[in-house]
Amino acid sequence: MRARHLGIAIAIGCLPMTALANKVTSMNITPIAGYNKAPELEVYSTNGERFTNVDKTDTSRVTVRLRARCRFEGRGNKAYSGELTLPGFVRVGTKDPANFLIPHSDEASAVFRWDGGSSNQLDPVAACNEELAKRASNTPGKTKYHILAEGFTFNYPAALRTTYRFQCKATGLGRTDLDSDSELVNTRIQCKPSAQAAAKIPDDKPKPKRAAIKPARLVPLLKTGTFVASPEVHTGDCPAQIEFQGTLTANRSGTVKYRYTKFDGTQSPEYSLKFDKAGTKKTRPWRTTYKKPNAATTLSSGAGSNQIEDFQGWYRLDVLSPKPTGQIAAHYRVMCGADDVPDNVAIQAVPVKLSVEAERAEVQQLQAVPVQRKAVPQRRKPQ
Repeated sequence: MRARHLGIAIAIGCLPMTALANKVTSMNITPIAGYNKAPELEVYSTNGERFTNVDKTDTSRVTVRLRARCRFEGRGNKAYSGELTLPGFVRVGTKDPANFLIPHSDEASAVFRWDGGSSNQLDPVAACNEELAKRASNTPGKTKYHILAEGFTFNYPAALRTTYRFQCKATGLGRTDLDSDSELVNTRIQCKPSAQAAAKIPDDKPKPKRAAIKPARLVPLLKTGTFVASPEVHTGDCPAQIEFQGTLTANRSGTVKYRYTKFDGTQSPEYSLKFDKAGTKKTRPWRTTYKKPNAATTLSSGAGSNQIEDFQGWYRLDVLSPKPTGQIAAHYRVMCGADDVPDNVAIQAVPVKLSVEAERAEVQQLQAVPVQRKAVPQRRKPQ
């Protein structure tokens, strides 16, 4: 019997490594037709003359058809690993499907945020301006300022190139195999209305001979606002709770309506904050808890129980009314299992995007007030 086992071992040892490699047997993605599941980018104007910027706080989900298979699955499908990528964008949140579900899924998706769009052929700002010029030339009686003030949304076919990177890991002897596939996906571009352009629309009414009495200037209700995460960086045990603290400062009495928006697009209920006079008030407390992924259902990278789980996310304070409206994003980072904060850890700041609507004769912007950051205490390692 021992000699028989020895013979089997020798036979296996003689097999070429290519025969034992966990080859990729199938790897392809297909774009989804139409625009029901197409990602959407938001573009806005800062000068009322043309579209100038892509909204970096806005997130959108990209979805493709997926077929990915390995020669050997291994126990619990642990041979699989894959991820959808989009050049020039940052992925926020988790990917779908999880590694262990790849062989049982027919779609792959992830939520992305614009980060400059490098290496991607689409320029959303240029696309909005080209569409603006086209609509202005084909719409008699309207100038570009009319169309800028109204805003518009249009479909852009085969706009973004996304790639799925797939890996069939070795389940024993042999080698790991890698493959990938890229496709262009349809995109919707939302060119946001501009209040500055509305103020530049030519007045066709004849001017009165006598100077009209100017209306009283109405001071906007909101003056400034703050919104921060506490702590901005969490290290140590997980689950970790992050609290968001916000304030709004009013110029006069009135009621402000607002809500909170998460990086994945989920939104809180609408809340109200009443001012009896000018002053500063705190917004409703808001918390989120980050739970470390369950090791029983998430494929480990093999680093063991001491592996650091690093996650970044954000919430945004959206002022809904009265106008002008504003948005302030607060970013946070959770490093489960880390003993202290490394020197090179930084929270990526996203510029505040403000959209302003006309309010009678005077318009002011809601300004984001710089907040003094508190130092994150470092945890000492036991001697």
